[in-house]
Amino acid sequence: MRDFMALISRPDKAGLQYLVADSTDHENYQLSNVPITPDGDHDENDAALERLIPVDFGPALDFFDCVLLGRGELAGLSPVRWRLGPRWLARSYDLATARGTRTLPVLGDRATADAEGASLVQQPDAARAALTWTHDRDSFVPSTVANPFAFLHEFPDEQIVQSRPDVLTFTSEPWQRSVDLAGPIRLQVQASTSGPSMHLHVKLSDVAPDGSARMLVRGQAFVGDPGPGPRRGALAGAHRLPARARAPA
Repeated sequence: MRDFMALISRPDKAGLQYLVADSTDHENYQLSNVPITPDGDHDENDAALERLIPVDFGPALDFFDCVLLGRGELAGLSPVRWRLGPRWLARSYDLATARGTRTLPVLGDRATADAEGASLVQQPDAARAALTWTHDRDSFVPSTVANPFAFLHEFPDEQIVQSRPDVLTFTSEPWQRSVDLAGPIRLQVQASTSGPSMHLHVKLSDVAPDGSARMLVRGQAFVGDPGPGPRRGALAGAHRLPARARAPA
């Protein structure tokens, strides 16, 4: 995404850029097929693979048919096509015209208490506070997936890490309507460590009414120097949160 944004800012390259963003992982498992059943697993089932091929290659073949074979009008191709939930949407290059409200954490002492943690609200708390956690080198925070390239095949529940005392968790109130999240998601924090360095990992999750949490997007930063300092990270994606879902980070 960073490369695409850089290229469309150049007048000599912008007209040559086309972007297709699908709801899939690196092994081509589709979000619309979650949970993946044996009949729907294209790695194990030939019929599932036959169904996947036109879905996976269709947008690219349509593009090359138009550009290389002259089938159809290039002007009819949208510069940006992306899937939001079950829908394909088309946009121009002006991707930054709509800006949503910011959701900010209210720092509280419940952030390490359980999977719900402290609160996320749309207005920051005027009082500054600090939260601490202790990293146990003998008990690392585990990865929730065995194969990150096939994330949607596993689609793990993040509660297993959100409830740990060495993980800070912030949860919003339930949404009263469906919410679309599209484009970069940015987090700015001030972090320091008593050790020589640390890796700071952040996840944004969609929490269902039953409490199960599915990761939407993640990011990480390396903190190399002790002492306070802003650490910025950008997370990108397009997601739909169903009504009454909660978004912990």
